[in-house]
Amino acid sequence: MTIPPLSRFKRFNHNYFKNQLNIPWFFNEIAPAYIFSRLGLILVGVMALATLPFSTYPGVWQFSANPFINMWSRWDAGWYLSIAEKGYSYHPGVQSSINFAPLYPVIMGTVCRIFHGHSHEDMLLAGIILSNVSLLVAIIFLYLLVKLDFNDRISARATLFLLIFPSTLFLSAVYPESLYLALTLIAFYNAR
Repeated sequence: MTIPPLSRFKRFNHNYFKNQLNIPWFFNEIAPAYIFSRLGLILVGVMALATLPFSTYPGVWQFSANPFINMWSRWDAGWYLSIAEKGYSYHPGVQSSINFAPLYPVIMGTVCRIFHGHSHEDMLLAGIILSNVSLLVAIIFLYLLVKLDFNDRISARATLFLLIFPSTLFLSAVYPESLYLALTLIAFYNAR
């Protein structure tokens, strides 16, 4: 029995991959949906900050004096910030950071250190950048994954529906969901 050359498999075929990475589909289908959906979320967030009073409930953490950074850094973002800055900690009888996965805060801390960040705001900004870059990678691979079975129009709709879904704001916040979505879609795409 002979082993077929790697070029017979789609994912290893240089010409197949070259055709998939033809850039016009990115600028025509993905980039406008990504940009306008994120701008829409920023607009809604700014309007909410301007019109709604800030909650004094102790569970709603405010990590930054910068309202733009603080808008994307709520709830569990404090745990990821703490892990990225100081590592994990466990104290019996009180809330601890040990139940949060390590990949997101490790990359968040690395991005911050690459750009010579030192403050909480720098670390949170690194988390926002990481989440949005991960979201962009996720929608690129979602588009490519759907395109394996359907046409460009359906692939573009799939990415658009992901981007305009109301809970998509968590994919731009300091949460690991966009990173895990990107890694999952990359795995599914390569498994095909």
